[in-house]
Amino acid sequence: MRAIRCTAIPLALLGACVEISPEHTCRMASDCTLDGALGRCEASGSCSFPDATCGLDGHRYHERSGPRSGVCVASLAGPFSLPPIDLKQARDTTRSTCAPAGAREAYVELSSPVPQILFVDTPPASDGARTRLALRGGPCPGAPGPELACTATDECGPIAYNRLAVGIGQGTSCLVVEEADPAAAAGSVQLRLLPAGRSGRVLVESSVTLPPGSAETTTCGQPAAPDAMCGASSTAAFAVPVCPGAPAQLSVTVDPVDAPGMLDAALSIRSSVPGGAMVGRCWNDNPGQALEMVSMQLGGPELYWILVASAGAACGPFSLSYSRQ
Repeated sequence: MRAIRCTAIPLALLGACVEISPEHTCRMASDCTLDGALGRCEASGSCSFPDATCGLDGHRYHERSGPRSGVCVASLAGPFSLPPIDLKQARDTTRSTCAPAGAREAYVELSSPVPQILFVDTPPASDGARTRLALRGGPCPGAPGPELACTATDECGPIAYNRLAVGIGQGTSCLVVEEADPAAAAGSVQLRLLPAGRSGRVLVESSVTLPPGSAETTTCGQPAAPDAMCGASSTAAFAVPVCPGAPAQLSVTVDPVDAPGMLDAALSIRSSVPGGAMVGRCWNDNPGQALEMVSMQLGGPELYWILVASAGAACGPFSLSYSRQ
């Protein structure tokens, strides 16, 4: 049996009448109704309702949703930013391995339509809040799933900025925003989320050499290139997060395995997502199984892609050497 309650609800839902079950849970969308309009029954078993401040196709949990009340549910269908989150009003519960005990934290529940790389950063807030970012599997916060990533160190220097670049699967995950120092005055933090639309390896190392022979270092079985300009066939992808401040010098060498009828590699650098703007040009200066190399400056904060495409019909393995200074 359902009951009708008029309650005070955050933001766009303020003062509205909501039809919810006495247990404040749901099994299907029809269990969630707001002023006659249908809400959504999330994977957590609680109702959410449309809220434009939670991004493209964003929703927000109803205030009678227990520990997830008021939490944004954001669809990772495109890039978006969220309004500043006031950590002074956040929960005093530490759920990640990289934040100190007693750190206040806030949540954003994420829904991804495909497996992909997610890049999250925190542009410096006016009050200079320092944060840690973590990602957990499953709905927020309840009984969180396994920790998928945690920003244990501030790799971008002594500024009020943090970033997280991580591969996520299709479905629901929870972004946790926590204080870096509970003893300091809490402030607000703004989040920018860049879902990349495809999967790949995240290169957080300053330098690495990846040998051929793995699923990462072959163009075989990979998605198609974003356009015909730099290889119309399959493409391997490597995501590179760049800090704000001085431009980063990126150097990449791709060496296809030398065998008859094998890969003719084309190399490109793109910003944000595989379909984003190409930085520079497409490098296929040495047709056949010869080296392709590039060295260039990239400005941050941003997520860049190194794309290794099959310039011809044949796919194949390659080695990749990468350095960022």
